[in-house]
Amino acid sequence: MKKRGKNEEEPSFENEFKKLKLKAEYGAKFNEENGQKLSSEVESQWLDYIMAFEDASQRQETKKVEELLGNPMLTPEKSLSDSQLPEALDKVINLLSAHNIVLNVLYKVADREVYRFIEEELMQEEIHVIDVPGMITHFTYEEFHPNDKEDLTRYTEEFIKMLISKDFEFMDHVLSSECSFRQETISSKEFIERLVHLLEPIEHLDMKKLTIHSINIAHSSACVGFQLTYKVKSASGPKTEHLDEAIFDFRHEMGYWYLQSITIPGLGI
Repeated sequence: MKKRGKNEEEPSFENEFKKLKLKAEYGAKFNEENGQKLSSEVESQWLDYIMAFEDASQRQETKKVEELLGNPMLTPEKSLSDSQLPEALDKVINLLSAHNIVLNVLYKVADREVYRFIEEELMQEEIHVIDVPGMITHFTYEEFHPNDKEDLTRYTEEFIKMLISKDFEFMDHVLSSECSFRQETISSKEFIERLVHLLEPIEHLDMKKLTIHSINIAHSSACVGFQLTYKVKSASGPKTEHLDEAIFDFRHEMGYWYLQSITIPGLGI
């Protein structure tokens, strides 16, 4: 059996020392019983990354985005012509990227509004200064300017896809803590169990078309009305096509919309 030399032992010892340091100083926990074993070199780099991140987090240093970018002089949005705007927007987005800052825009927003947002709002945002290689700070436009109707549209479409494909694994994440099933208030877990039981006799579901025709929002509640065309194939019968007027009720909790009840007559819900 080949014995490990001194150079092969040292990285492992150093890594154990780094783990002890992280445990003692930051309360870090390492579960090494399960999972893939990393090489000493890769593990060492990973531990260095964690150490640098924890050190930077403890300092709690904050700066405005414009300070991190070197206080650039941006051309005011109102002074930019339509022909000048694309180049100015590309320039400021590239500047953000060069400093590991990314702006995500989930829905369709005019370029002029995106530029105005960066110039007037994003530049004034304060973020923690964490000088760790590869660390990226993400901002999302919709967190500052929510688009409830687009959110509700997307959540409705995503839930229907889960339902049609009988994908119940992550369904709990999109449901309210308390749901309504046939006018009975139950937990989200029981709501899923009832859906599983209800759809069990169905061999195959195939969605053909989903058309949202109304979205009504009132404070922390919302109602989405839509027309759903789908085909059902049960084990005991032929495939049949259904056209349903469906309703989803949502509740706004902790900054997000969660589904509270669903009405799809053709499925008995």
